[in-house]
Amino acid sequence: MGNKGQKQEGRLSAFQYTAYAFGDLGYQMVYYWVVSFTMIYCTDVFGLSAAAVSVVMLIARLYDAVNNPFLGSMIDKTKSKMGRYRPWILIGGIGLAISTCLLFWAHPDWPAGAKNFYVGAMYILVATFATIFYMAYMALNGCISADPMVRARASSYRVVLNNFGIFILAFLAPAALSYFGKGSANNSYLFSILICSVIGIPCILMTAFGTKEVIQPTATQEKISMKSQLHALKNNKPMILIFVAMTTHGISMNARLAMATFYCTYFAGGLSTFTVYNSINSIMAMVGAFTAPFVYRLFRDKGKAARYIMYASAAAMAAQYFFPAPGIAFYGLTFVSGYGLGAFSTLAFSMIPDASDYTQYKHNIRIDGFLAAFATFGFEAGGAIATTLVGFALDAFGYVPNAVQTPGVLNLMNILMTFGPALMTLTAGLFLIRYKLNDKLHKEIMGELGKAV
Repeated sequence: MGNKGQKQEGRLSAFQYTAYAFGDLGYQMVYYWVVSFTMIYCTDVFGLSAAAVSVVMLIARLYDAVNNPFLGSMIDKTKSKMGRYRPWILIGGIGLAISTCLLFWAHPDWPAGAKNFYVGAMYILVATFATIFYMAYMALNGCISADPMVRARASSYRVVLNNFGIFILAFLAPAALSYFGKGSANNSYLFSILICSVIGIPCILMTAFGTKEVIQPTATQEKISMKSQLHALKNNKPMILIFVAMTTHGISMNARLAMATFYCTYFAGGLSTFTVYNSINSIMAMVGAFTAPFVYRLFRDKGKAARYIMYASAAAMAAQYFFPAPGIAFYGLTFVSGYGLGAFSTLAFSMIPDASDYTQYKHNIRIDGFLAAFATFGFEAGGAIATTLVGFALDAFGYVPNAVQTPGVLNLMNILMTFGPALMTLTAGLFLIRYKLNDKLHKEIMGELGKAV
C-alpha cells in the first residue's frame, strides 16, 4: 500500500491555517450572491418567471454535475510546481468572480428567449468555475496534513471565515443594493458584486500561494483510469454515506438560502429582517465551526458528532414554522440552526479526506480530487433540486414579483423556509448512523499506510 511522500506529523502554523481558510472567505464573497440572490434577481430585476429560472438553473446544474467526475479526475492528475490543487483554486476563483459579474449584468429589455439563453450560459460558467474551485479546495484539505484532527481544525478555520463572509454580506449586500439601486435596480447587483470580487480575489490568492501540499499520490497516480476510480468509489462505504449526507444537506441549505430573501422580503417585513436573520445565522455558524473539533474530540467519531448536531438543527428549523420571523423565538431558534450549519459543514468536509485515506488503504490509489468532486456533485445536485423545487412551487402557487402575495404563497414561503429544510437535515443525520469510520479505525488505517511507506 504505497504512500509515497506521506508525512505523519502534519502540524500547521497559525498562518497556514489562516491561509487555507481565507480561500473560503474569498469564495463566499462572490458565490453568496449566486446562492442567495440569483432567483430573486432573475424574477424581480431581469424579468424572468420563477418557473423559467428553475428550468434554466436545473439544466445548468445537471450539466455541471455530469462534468464533476471528469473535472475531479483531471485535477487529480495535474502536475505543476504549485502541486495538483492550488493552480485550480487560482483558476476557479478568478473565473468565478468574472462569470458571476456577467451573470448579474441585467438586460431586462431583451426578449425572453435571449434572457433565458444568457442566464443559462452565464450560470453554467459560474457553476463550472465554482466547482473547479471548490473541489480543488476540498481536496487540498486532505493534502495539507495526514492528521485527522489537523484536518478538522483546518476545516473549522475554513467554516469560521466562510461564515464571517456571510456575516459581512448580511450588512454589505442590502446596503450596496440600496446605494447602487437608486433610480434603477438594473446595475445594483453588478456594482455590488464587483466590490465583493475586489475583496474576494486577494483572499483566494492567499490560499493559492500560502499553503503547501504535503500528502502526495503514489508514483502510478497518472495511470489511474476512470474505471478504477469508480470501482474504488463503489467500494468506499464511508464516502457513499458522506455523499448522501451532502446531497440532503445541499437540498436543505440551498432551499433555505434561496427562500430567505423571498421569506424576509414578502413574509417577514423586508430586508432588515434578512440582515438580522443572516447575522445571527452566520455568527452561530462561526461558533459551530470553531467548536466542531471539540465536539469531535468528545465523541472521537465525526459521523456520530455530525449526526447529533443535525438532529438538533432539524428540530429548531421545524419549530420556526410555528414561531415565524420577525419574532424573538424565530431568532432564538436561528441560534441553534445556525450553530448546526457551521458545525456540520466543518465535520462533513473534514470527513472527505478521511474517506480518501480509506480508499488509499483499500485500493492503493489516492484520489482526493475525484472524491471531492463526488461530494461536490452531491451538494450541487441537492442545490439543483432545491432551487428547482423552490421556483416551480412559487410559480404554481401564484407568486407575483414586486407585489403583495396571497396567503397561500406566504404559507408556502414559511414551509419552504422551515419544514422542508428540517426534513432534509434530519435525513442527513439518519444516514450517518451507518458511518463507521471513527477515530479508532482511522488510526489503524494510517498505521498500515505508514508501514507501507
